[in-house]
Amino acid sequence: MAVLLDSNILVRQFDLGSSQRLLALSSVENLIKANEDVVIFAQGVIEFWSVVTRPLNVNGLGWSPAQADAAIKNLPSAIRLLSETPAVFGGWRRLVVELGVSG
Repeated sequence: MAVLLDSNILVRQFDLGSSQRLLALSSVENLIKANEDVVIFAQGVIEFWSVVTRPLNVNGLGWSPAQADAAIKNLPSAIRLLSETPAVFGGWRRLVVELGVSG
């Protein structure tokens, strides 16, 4: 089974001022140590970029594009980037409808 890494977890790992930083770091580290299949979609990486490069005064981290790129390049190799295909949308829709996910 794969564990999908959300962009919020990535952001928290790099946000030095976040009270959740250590929890985010240790959670991903423990998953990797347990040989879990940790995955992320391109959309999660795009969302990460958007947040970290957004100015501080609008709830971002104020990073330069070069800083964001360096962080992405240095993600652990154990985090696997998944391709998004039309089947992804169908699978997502099926899950949220079946489970009654809202919000």
